[in-house]
Amino acid sequence: MSDILSENKVFFKYINSGITDDFYVMVVGYEKMDSDAPAKGPYFKTNFTLHYCLRGKGMFSLGGKTYEVGAGDVFLIPPNVVVKYRQDAKDPWAYVWYEFCGKATYELLERAQLNEKHPVYHTQTEGLAQLLLAPFDTLESAAEGLECTGYLYLFLSKLIAERSDKRKSGNVKRKVILDDIIKYIDNNFCNSLLTLETVSKSFHLNKSYLARLFRAGTNVTVSHYILMLRINKACELLGNSNLPIKTIAYSIGFNDALYFSKKFKEAMGFSPTEFYATHKQKSDGE
Repeated sequence: MSDILSENKVFFKYINSGITDDFYVMVVGYEKMDSDAPAKGPYFKTNFTLHYCLRGKGMFSLGGKTYEVGAGDVFLIPPNVVVKYRQDAKDPWAYVWYEFCGKATYELLERAQLNEKHPVYHTQTEGLAQLLLAPFDTLESAAEGLECTGYLYLFLSKLIAERSDKRKSGNVKRKVILDDIIKYIDNNFCNSLLTLETVSKSFHLNKSYLARLFRAGTNVTVSHYILMLRINKACELLGNSNLPIKTIAYSIGFNDALYFSKKFKEAMGFSPTEFYATHKQKSDGE
């Protein structure tokens, strides 16, 4: 750690970063809190301020919600939003913070998925603390502004990459789950008890979540997918067997032959009887 930080419990410095107005650091700071120190706030700032917890624990409150913060956590104070935060009495935190602004700030933070609704994130990438601490070794140099802004850029880029990787990993997991669900339905659609609810129970998933997942991956609902599997199977049986319509209805998961006929006509444009007759005429003609 920098000599500045090892020698001080509280340190901050205004930065001369007037190189570009796209994104620049205005103030950097560090605090090592005593267990009995007063809480910060309630107050608000006029620029974004990003805190990175180096060690210890604390609580951060924003928008009526309170978040637990520990080592490796980032918490963001958006501009003009009232916040309050305090250290844990038994394990008080130490953190480094950067105040910054610029035209590109909102886009960078959105890509990092940090905003007023999601102000806290636990990082997993190694070496992030070092990126934010590095500029403290070169403060007072002619390049302090560029270095502080550059290291914060690099920190956010690592954060964006980490969260992007998590999102891709999540997409892969959802695809695997969806494939398993489709396979399960394909193998069990003739069971009259098969519904969105029974499928969700079989996979130990929330019914609403499964419905969204299935719709997003297939563009149809679970119930519609089951229905079309049954209708397609009915067409196959009507065309290749002499089974009564009632028997076909029961064999593909319908408990009511009249309801089956109604759904068949809605899907195909004609009744099962009409489909059977038309297909039989074609077969006899051959």
